[in-house]
Amino acid sequence: MNIDFETKLTYNEISFHRSNSLSIAEREIHTYHEILFCMDANAVLFTEKQQKKIQGDALFLIPKGTYHYFLNQNQDVFPRLKIYFPAYVLDRTPCGQVLSDIRIIESIDGNILFLLKTLCRIMEGENNDKQAFYAYSTFLMLLSQLDQSLGKEHRQETVAVNELDDLLKYVSDNPSADLSVAALAKKMHASASTVTHLFKKTMGISVHRYVTQRRLIYGQNLILAGNKPSKIYTDCGYRDYSSFYKAYLLFFGYPPSLEGKEISNA
Repeated sequence: MNIDFETKLTYNEISFHRSNSLSIAEREIHTYHEILFCMDANAVLFTEKQQKKIQGDALFLIPKGTYHYFLNQNQDVFPRLKIYFPAYVLDRTPCGQVLSDIRIIESIDGNILFLLKTLCRIMEGENNDKQAFYAYSTFLMLLSQLDQSLGKEHRQETVAVNELDDLLKYVSDNPSADLSVAALAKKMHASASTVTHLFKKTMGISVHRYVTQRRLIYGQNLILAGNKPSKIYTDCGYRDYSSFYKAYLLFFGYPPSLEGKEISNA
């Protein structure tokens, strides 16, 4: 590997930078969008929201104004391709929501990977206007492919979140129904793994925990309305009072029989 390898091209305010080094000295907040393709990397990316260890090939989509920096892990250099451009460039491309937030892509779509490697090959040639035009044309195809791949994913996720809202209402309105992951997935016309992932990502908790909380809060309201705990456990989706009692005690810290009463800490 040539440690000193570096080449740059610019066309229509799109800058391409091919290098074997990755600067880690600065904490960056760009005034431009950036697409960064790292090959055989061993580093950690830090952002305001997360830190992510990267090993191998990875693609980073970094919108303007987002704080980030890399920390190398026992490695001096690795090949990289950096493309940066002003935000208004997206106004004349079909890129949609692709650069709405920092994205880290480790399993890169085959078509996208082909275009990235094509750009790398272009930049290994002579630095002239013809090569710059080829790079620009390939970049536009890359944006289009990113929009097809990631934009579709974004739209599907938006639809899924809307469907999840309906599912949450169903759970709230039907605490005694079968609210297992399998049953909810069937109602949502999705796989159990999709429902599990969507709940965890959107709600921050598992399906089981969410359902349990909704059922126990429903039970609490029934008890506060004057119903006896031993008479309402089936309305809350529990087969027997013992299971309801244990879950209630674990969640609220006191048994259902003491709901609405002054609890002594003595």
